[in-house]
Amino acid sequence: MEDIETVQVGLPAVLPFERPLTYAVPAGMALAPGDWVEVPLGKRTLTGVVWDGDDGPPPDQAVSAATLKPVAARLDAPPMRPALRQVIDWVAAYTLSPHGLVLRMAAHLPALTRQEAARTAYHAVAALPGGVRVT
Repeated sequence: MEDIETVQVGLPAVLPFERPLTYAVPAGMALAPGDWVEVPLGKRTLTGVVWDGDDGPPPDQAVSAATLKPVAARLDAPPMRPALRQVIDWVAAYTLSPHGLVLRMAAHLPALTRQEAARTAYHAVAALPGGVRVT
C-alpha cells in the first residue's frame, strides 16, 4: 500500500461533523494550512479551508487511503490566517458547536467564490439631452 498525502479540510456548512474531514492531495498540488479549496462531499462540491495538522480521523474511524476523495481544486484566494483558525477551533470546542458551523460564521464565502458583481456608475454632466442645463 503506497503512502498518500492527506490534508484536513474544514467545511463552512451546517454539517454534523465534529472536526475537519480528511482528503487526499492529488499529485503535483501543493497545499498549506489556510488555503481555500474545493472538495467533493457526496454529490456536491463544497468550498473549504485546509486546516492545521494532519492527525487524520481517530483510529476507530479511520478509512483506507484508497477510499479518500481527492481535493478537487485550490482556489486563488488569500489564505485564512492562523489566528482566525485557532479562534474557530476554540469557539467550536468551548460552545460544543460543530466545527463547520463556527467556520461558516467566520468566513464570508460569497466574496471568495463569486466574481465581482456589475456596478452602476453615474457621471455628472453639464447639460441634459434636449438642451436642459443642470445647475
